[in-house]
Amino acid sequence: PLLRSVVLTYWKHLALLEVLRIVEWCLALLNPILLQRLLVFQEAQNGKVALTQSQVSTGLGAVLAFILLGLCTIFYSSQLSFFQNRLTLRIGSALRGAVLERSLRARACETSSLARAASAEGGEEETPSAYNVLSFDVGPNIDIIWIVLGVWLFPFQFISAMMLLYSQVKSAVVPGLITILVAKGISGVLLVADGYLRHTQLAAKDRRLACCDEAFTSIRTLHMLAWTKPFVESILVARAAELRAQRNRLWMQKMVAASD
Repeated sequence: PLLRSVVLTYWKHLALLEVLRIVEWCLALLNPILLQRLLVFQEAQNGKVALTQSQVSTGLGAVLAFILLGLCTIFYSSQLSFFQNRLTLRIGSALRGAVLERSLRARACETSSLARAASAEGGEEETPSAYNVLSFDVGPNIDIIWIVLGVWLFPFQFISAMMLLYSQVKSAVVPGLITILVAKGISGVLLVADGYLRHTQLAAKDRRLACCDEAFTSIRTLHMLAWTKPFVESILVARAAELRAQRNRLWMQKMVAASD
């Protein structure tokens, strides 16, 4: 219900954000086209054949357009990020306010009878206390919105990129697409393995902290009964398992970054 209300309230802003993202993607598609013309002009300059006036004008226009596009892209991306961050703050504040209001109303209904009983007995009236149970869930809830918008925008980005590549390299785009899919599949497998390793690392960390807490709490008993060495060995075993899981996680993350 909260996400549905957020979408119904901010649908105009979200639609505007998607339009701005489409414009940003179109500007990004212009970058390789201008870069190709720039490289062709540079190769023609390095050749022994004299350039015509039209070729020089086309090359200089490509250079100027490439520089202006870079500056425009930097400014546009910064403003788009600013708009998205501003919208994130507004949605987060609205979610927290809605949850707080509902919590106060619920607590008011629950504590009305208790307050009347306390006033009848001559005690102090109990004030309702509301806890924002979504304080840790507001961020992920907003992230879900951005993920859905990104998934909606992905087909447009994929089709337009494939059309641009096909117009330049024709059927050679197929092996490149297969290579990308294989690399992304490997990255997905590594990310799944990283999730299992994260669980293993956290479990090993819990065991290590439990052993340390038990040892620190009963340090006098351990010294009195000469049990220090077994406890130290158990802590080191848990620490070794945690470090092994952390090292494997780091390897998985670096392999994902390398495949991207």
